Amino acid sequence: MRIPIAALILGSQATAALKPWEISALRTFSPSGRPDSSPWSFINLTITDRNTYAATAPPPDASAPGTAATCFVQWPYAGDAYGREVNCTTTTTTATTHLSSSPPSGWTFTMLPTPGSAYASPLNDFMLRFTLTLKLAGAEERYEGSARFALGPGQNLQGICSASGVCAFALRDEAVPVLVVQTRVAGGLLGQYGK
Repeated sequence: MRIPIAALILGSQATAALKPWEISALRTFSPSGRPDSSPWSFINLTITDRNTYAATAPPPDASAPGTAATCFVQWPYAGDAYGREVNCTTTTTTATTHLSSSPPSGWTFTMLPTPGSAYASPLNDFMLRFTLTLKLAGAEERYEGSARFALGPGQNLQGICSASGVCAFALRDEAVPVLVVQTRVAGGLLGQYGK
């Protein structure tokens, strides 16, 4: 099916290179597992999209700014953290013009095991897949990007597990921001693409 060009979110972002997303903060935590300790492990992070998106469809000045999102998920100490798509809390830094009643954008993230890693762990060696959905001027675009987070030389995490069994890891200062290269995976009329 041919999609009318005027209905798509195109503008300069369709052909020009997008700025990668930026992860400025990330922390993982796991409790000791003792009976009197918290039963929850978690990951908490902040991701920012510094691109501005414009629509070619009327109104001609319709635009959506970049967004920042805080993403958090927790799982039982002995549970499985992988494969759950989780909604993030999204904020915009500037006003969005001529939008419908739908939110202009929304972020989700999913934790995945690192392929081929002998030390894959949801605390200190894992992949994160991010999805950003934009809605503007009656059209929708969806972008995805992934990044690895791990300990070791040349990697981006640091941290330790204490003698009590509590583990905490965060981004190394020199790794901030972690860049996530995104790809447009869907775009067109609302309803044209499924979730």
